[in-house]
Amino acid sequence: MFNIFKTKQKRNHKIEETMKNIVTNLEAINNNQKNLMKTKKSEGYQFNNNSELNNIPKSVNLTDNETIKEAIKEVKTKASKSKNNFNFKLLLIPIIPSLILLIALYNTKMPSIDLEPLKLSNQDIVIKTKSNPFFAKVKESKQSQLIEGVNVVNLGKIEGSNKLIIGGILDLGFIKLNGLNTTEFSVKRDYSSVDYTTDIAKYYDTTKPAINFKFANKERNFKLYINNELLYGGDLKEPKCKELEDNLSCEVDFGLESKKNIEFKLVDNSGNINISDVQVIENVEPISFVCDKKFLINDGKLKCKSNYDGTLKYKDIDYPVTKDNELVLEEVYDDGPIKLDLIFTSSYGFKKDIVIEANINKQNNLIDFKTSVIENLNGVKGQIVTLNATTGNDANLDLSQSYYINPVNGSVYPIKKILNMEVVKKESNTIFSDLFNSNSQKLNTVIRITMTNKSFITTNYKCSKEYNQLEFVCIKL
Repeated sequence: MFNIFKTKQKRNHKIEETMKNIVTNLEAINNNQKNLMKTKKSEGYQFNNNSELNNIPKSVNLTDNETIKEAIKEVKTKASKSKNNFNFKLLLIPIIPSLILLIALYNTKMPSIDLEPLKLSNQDIVIKTKSNPFFAKVKESKQSQLIEGVNVVNLGKIEGSNKLIIGGILDLGFIKLNGLNTTEFSVKRDYSSVDYTTDIAKYYDTTKPAINFKFANKERNFKLYINNELLYGGDLKEPKCKELEDNLSCEVDFGLESKKNIEFKLVDNSGNINISDVQVIENVEPISFVCDKKFLINDGKLKCKSNYDGTLKYKDIDYPVTKDNELVLEEVYDDGPIKLDLIFTSSYGFKKDIVIEANINKQNNLIDFKTSVIENLNGVKGQIVTLNATTGNDANLDLSQSYYINPVNGSVYPIKKILNMEVVKKESNTIFSDLFNSNSQKLNTVIRITMTNKSFITTNYKCSKEYNQLEFVCIKL
């Protein structure tokens, strides 16, 4: 809202200027009187006992600090004592109209102004009233024109905050004068729409993308519409845009549509409107970029596949990717832990960061387990259960953490056998055997195996057999 206020009228200054004009007229009259006296003397005119000479008003000197009031008083006094009626009337002729004019200028009728047009807007500054004529001034003064019974002043477009002066008009018929009694208001105009930029794109890989608006200034007094839906500003109690410093982040919902028309409209408090062109945005499938981790571990190579054409950046080198085709890099990694940082950019411009961590083991630390049962071997009554292992590479097997366990009370008994051995790639080796008969304790068996290959890469396994079973169950840990 605008604070409309009435300022102090600078009457003293205006009075001084007006009265100075009157004094100038008085001085002119005095000069005329001097010339008249010289003329009469030159013509031989005789003054009686100098009385007439004394009654002629003397020149009024206002170059000192005499006030206007004193000057007028002196003129009137001398005029009243004058016996020359011609001189007296001659002196009063310019004074009385000037005083009347001055009074009239200070008593012009003030117009009744509608204050609504003074509020912030982007319209011309137009002042109207059905009452008496008036003048208005911001940068230059304009007198009202009568249009269809309404007095109108159009000051045009004046940017920013300004002081508006309004006053009445004295109509003398042959000329119209601006009155000296005025009222001052404040008026503000804004003709510039909200200036902004957005990061809107053609394609989005999410059904609810966020569009960011960045503004050239910190203006926040505006309404933001997307497809004629108010998302920010005005009387909206729950804005659908988030404020981020000088930015707004507004969410757009595709719903079930794959394509959507988008139009932005920003309206500031002055009524300026900034409407964008209609843009078509499209929802596309998210990036799927998958690398075969097992292949990386066993073969030491990177093999990946994507659902988009694009580019894979690795070690500052760009590798072309064809949709649904495997990309295999020629580089072979050494055995051991590795971390790969990759960036895939799709043909739509979307980027995906990929981080792969693996423990390369090209010698294949895999074990194939098999249980064998031999009945009554060499006359020994009972069953001999053996656990056999075929390894994928040369390695050392450590079984020292193996144990028996009582299933009833949970008691643990270490297995006291030689449980360390060297094995050869793809050769079957019996790594554990035990006799089970009617005299055997009812204990479960747990064989824990740590396999270490020639590259010192380790893999752990666990094989378990319950006392009443003849088969080991093995898992990789």
